Amino acid sequence: MAAEQCQSSGGSSPRPRAAYTIGYAMLPNKHDTFVQPSFIDLSAQHGIRLVALDASRPLAEQGPQLDLVVHKLYGQAWRARLEAFSALHPDVPIIDPPAAIDRILDRFTMLDVVSGLDCVAVPRQVMVHDAGALQQAAAAAADDVLGLGGLRFPLVAKPVEVDGSAASHDLCLVYRREGLRGLRGRPPLVLQAFANHG
Repeated sequence: MAAEQCQSSGGSSPRPRAAYTIGYAMLPNKHDTFVQPSFIDLSAQHGIRLVALDASRPLAEQGPQLDLVVHKLYGQAWRARLEAFSALHPDVPIIDPPAAIDRILDRFTMLDVVSGLDCVAVPRQVMVHDAGALQQAAAAAADDVLGLGGLRFPLVAKPVEVDGSAASHDLCLVYRREGLRGLRGRPPLVLQAFANHG
């Protein structure tokens, strides 16, 4: 009976009242890709209200009570806002929490998680913290062996930080000891055994 009283005069069934409010925050280019009007409409049909969050303001000040926060942003200011919100509202899940993101923003710790899986082979790798350590590794290297962690050439050199910037995807293939000289200005970095996966 109540459902009949809620029918609109146009004859179409009404949208259910929002049962959940999800706050989301992402870079503008990601927003335009993922948050389409059809997605917002589909969410509303299922009782989910999507609220765009302003990353420059405290989350507790924004909109109605949030039931969930989903984000694709990084940085110290944003992290502080997430942590402050979480301290005020510990029952509201944050996807992904800053501590979980820390592990995947660092190429070295990222593979720690994967290496514990029996079904995945992880290439050997070492972390080079500064130019001095890189110079020592180059001096100690033989023609085909680096000398750090038993790595053999060729190697892939990768920035440690994975922050979505173009620089975080700047990879170098190092075929021999002489190639390490070109990496002097790049530490910290990860040197990883090259795995040809086609």
